[in-house]
Amino acid sequence: MRKKMAAALGSAALLATTLLSGSASAAPAGAAWLCGDAWYSSRAEGHAWIQYCEDKNVIVATVTDDKADGRCPRVSGYLYNSRSYVHSQSVGPKGASRYVEIFAPGGDWFYVAGVTWVSC
Repeated sequence: MRKKMAAALGSAALLATTLLSGSASAAPAGAAWLCGDAWYSSRAEGHAWIQYCEDKNVIVATVTDDKADGRCPRVSGYLYNSRSYVHSQSVGPKGASRYVEIFAPGGDWFYVAGVTWVSC
C-alpha cells in the first residue's frame, strides 16, 4: 500500500512540476491509476476513450459530445455483483469533452462499460 501511495504522490508531484513549467501537456487527474489499454466506444450522441483501472474497480474516460441533439453522452459501468449501473457526469454541448472517473462500491467491480446518454 505504501509503495502504491508513494507512486501516486510521485506522479502528482511530476504532474504539478509539469503544469508549472508548461513543458509538456498535462496528464488527466487519474494518471496515477494502474490501468489497462483504452478502447473506443461510440453512439450517435458522442464517443469516449475508456479504460478499466485498479482491477476493474475504477473506470476512467474522456467523453465527447458529437451532436447538438439535446442528448449528452456519459460513460456507464455495469457492476458484476450488484447487477446495477454507475454513471459518470454527462458532457455537452456539441464539441465539449470531459475527463471522468467512476468507482465501483466496495467489494464490487465493473463487468462492462460504454457510452450512454441523458437528456440535457
